[in-house]
Amino acid sequence: GAPAHYLGNVLRLKEGAQLLLFDGASGEWLGPIVLVRKGRMKVVAEQRTRELETVPDVWLAFAPVKRVQTDWLVEKATELGAARLIPVMTRRTVAERVKLERLQSIAIEAAEQSGRAVVPAIGAGSDASDALKLVADLGGTVSIPEVRSTVLGRNPSTIRAGTPKSRRSTAIVDA
Repeated sequence: GAPAHYLGNVLRLKEGAQLLLFDGASGEWLGPIVLVRKGRMKVVAEQRTRELETVPDVWLAFAPVKRVQTDWLVEKATELGAARLIPVMTRRTVAERVKLERLQSIAIEAAEQSGRAVVPAIGAGSDASDALKLVADLGGTVSIPEVRSTVLGRNPSTIRAGTPKSRRSTAIVDA
């Protein structure tokens, strides 16, 4: 696959070279490359170098913007230790669609570059009301009085904020 191609053809790693591996479930491992073939590579994880990190259960729900800014947001959220990233389509969302596989690969690369052994889960894109219902179901709080009454049917404590351009209220999640 693509990682084998990159390691073998771009970095020109050969059998016997040592790699640090992480899978997001068991920590970080050191091991040698034992097989290099066209499009394939086999590495044996021999020694654990780090236990799995414990990350706070911080989720970031965001409205995707233009591609470059969304890429940057995913990269920085990964570096800061977000556990889950959830694209939320709103009326003012600039992006027409979100490629979840692309966001996942950006998160993996950011985790590698920052030395993190955990990659955030990328949630399926949803509309704003679905995201707010999910937050409420998980015990979080949602702002905007009209949203909490019509979507949630209850009145949790709130935080109010405004978007820089519109000065309108926006949903803030305090999980």
